[in-house]
Amino acid sequence: MSDPTGCDEWALKQAADAAMDGIAILDHEGTYRYVNRAHADLYGFDDPEALVGKDWRTLYGESEVERFESEVMPVLREAGEWRGEATGRRKDGREFTQELSLSLTDGGIVCVVRDVTERRERRKRLERYETAMQNIHDGVYTLDAEGRITWINETAIEAFDSGYEREDLVGSFVTKSRRCEIAIQTAYGDEIRCELNLSLRPFEDGEFRGTVGVVRDISGRKRREQQLSVLNRVLRHNLRNELNVIGGNAERLATELDDEHARQARLICEASEQIIDIAETARRIEAVLDRDDATTSVDVAAVVEERCADLRDAHPDATIAVETPSERRAIADESLGEAVERLVETAIGNPGAEPVATVTVREADDRMEVRVADGGTGLPRSEIEVLFEDRETPLRHGKGLDMWFVKWLVDSYGGELDFERETPEGSVVVVRL
Repeated sequence: MSDPTGCDEWALKQAADAAMDGIAILDHEGTYRYVNRAHADLYGFDDPEALVGKDWRTLYGESEVERFESEVMPVLREAGEWRGEATGRRKDGREFTQELSLSLTDGGIVCVVRDVTERRERRKRLERYETAMQNIHDGVYTLDAEGRITWINETAIEAFDSGYEREDLVGSFVTKSRRCEIAIQTAYGDEIRCELNLSLRPFEDGEFRGTVGVVRDISGRKRREQQLSVLNRVLRHNLRNELNVIGGNAERLATELDDEHARQARLICEASEQIIDIAETARRIEAVLDRDDATTSVDVAAVVEERCADLRDAHPDATIAVETPSERRAIADESLGEAVERLVETAIGNPGAEPVATVTVREADDRMEVRVADGGTGLPRSEIEVLFEDRETPLRHGKGLDMWFVKWLVDSYGGELDFERETPEGSVVVVRL
């Protein structure tokens, strides 16, 4: 083909020169007689003529040459063709995975080669992903654009129940298309509670490829949630009733006993009231955690002004100052006022200090801040640190639930809770929305 004389041969050479795949022709001794541009590029040569006259063995490593001579060439001589993968070596010594097609002709060997390194790596990654997906505890499956299951792992098959085989599920339709709790009826007619999460697969070349679904058996979790809910309600109800009895009797004793015993009775009253307050805070926390995530734009300045006005009426001996602009809005809900109230009451409740609190609303770094400064020693460092640890321990835990209420509420807004020690006389709690 280096000196074509006929029109057909010339046309074939033009086609080979323009081909995307590497094409070469070798004589029976294994010497290159023709190499197209793509073939030269694959091996790192600028000029195809640089390979003409060279032996094919110069483009492969020693072990690969041995494999070709012992395994590939015998098949090629017997069958007249061979197709498979091989490892080529570029001019700079780097190796690459190639898909190789060899055909035996009267004049020698026609070689077609394609670099499949990226495809092979992609296949390996997919195999690793599939292995990982097969071994996780969540059921995972993929859907095509029409909602048919195209792949499903063993956990998902078990979630649908072992009465179904993989081939029964692949190709079947799944009609759910959002994150939700669903009841799945197994092949045996049993019902299990599951959490279903469907997400879009990325668009490629403007074409919708389908969705990925994760199904998780949450029967055990729902059972534990129900148990905790029952225990919480019973404990809180019984606790309140018994504490009311204790507080009532202690209050009666305080009016009938002498000074020292009356003082002790009043301490019992105060302790019972504090425990009732904690139980009520726990109820509010439960309500906050169970509520829908329905937030909206709230005038933070107005919420702070209104709640602090109520607090001045409730605590006439305290000094509660407010510094707010006319209007500042952020994403929150009606519970924000309760968070402000708990922060202010914590600030004015510091023992051994003047009941003083200053609440400031301001913008900082494109976020809204509510800053509550106290006039005393502030929250103890241990009370602050425990809020940001992964878990409480018997030796490290908060004294109450007010700050937990504020933290969890602010977290639900997508905000942040922070603490600053502004002066030696006090600290500042910062809510960023």
